[in-house]
Amino acid sequence: MVSIYSAKFHASDTFSVKLGYIKDSLSQRNQKLIMDFCAALEINIEIKGFDFDYKVKTSNLPIQSYIRILWLDSLDEPFLWLDADTLPLENWQRIFGNLKENSSGIVLYAALDTDVIERKLEMYPKNQAYVRGCDTYFNSGIFLGFPENWKKELFNQKWPEIAARHVELGFEHHDQDVLNYLVFKHKKILSSSYNCLVMQDSLIKQRILHFTGKPKPWYFDATSQSYFSSIELLKDRNGRGAFGGANWLFEYQNYWRHENALLNFFSQNGEVYKDVKSLSKSSRKKLMARNDVLKHKLLLAIGRKWSSR
Repeated sequence: MVSIYSAKFHASDTFSVKLGYIKDSLSQRNQKLIMDFCAALEINIEIKGFDFDYKVKTSNLPIQSYIRILWLDSLDEPFLWLDADTLPLENWQRIFGNLKENSSGIVLYAALDTDVIERKLEMYPKNQAYVRGCDTYFNSGIFLGFPENWKKELFNQKWPEIAARHVELGFEHHDQDVLNYLVFKHKKILSSSYNCLVMQDSLIKQRILHFTGKPKPWYFDATSQSYFSSIELLKDRNGRGAFGGANWLFEYQNYWRHENALLNFFSQNGEVYKDVKSLSKSSRKKLMARNDVLKHKLLLAIGRKWSSR
């Protein structure tokens, strides 16, 4: 919801949303909430349930991660895929300037996965998606897809077999490895500003943030936000903060600002606000261990002492 709201807030042109789910995994009540949410934002939305009986790897990711591939199978027109842990910012729609390349045989436009390229290529030499992608291995959390070219190359028929061979091919990243393995000759690399991987590289120019690491920003309650923001400011001599990100504090606070703006927007919208507020509250997790709680109290005490002088 925060991702959709942010996309709407920063949009320079109208857009529609398609939400896919594996059948029986999204209740009628939640479908209605999503419809009401988008209606209030004046966004047209289509919700589609997919059947799924493929033999794929799903050990540490939900099966829903393959929905991006199912959209490539089922759609005809080009589309932008956004993971749920993304935050579209100003000028995010400039990504659609690449649509003119549709006739060139390109299947995907995607940004590099710098974490894989810088750390994992040498660690997993048997991963055939790494071998094919090499220093142009991309992150599939955000991509501009061309289903017409996907089907022209018969990838809609090939991918289930490739996914089923995930052990033999040494795959580590489920659907992302499947896509990198298949389209390595039919891709173009996007500017990293369209997929700024939070806690990997921090960029001055950010059009779409992607919160790939953990914990996710929606897990933080107010106390956790205060504590971890304080720890982030107390960087070590190498410039690393609470989670090692070069600009963690700014990027997470950016998300929280948009989340608060969403809640303010719906504050006069009765039932939708009630449900959105409930979802926001239920998403919070216990992030602070006992020693974190003690450190937070100490930081508050020190802060009060200084402010009294």
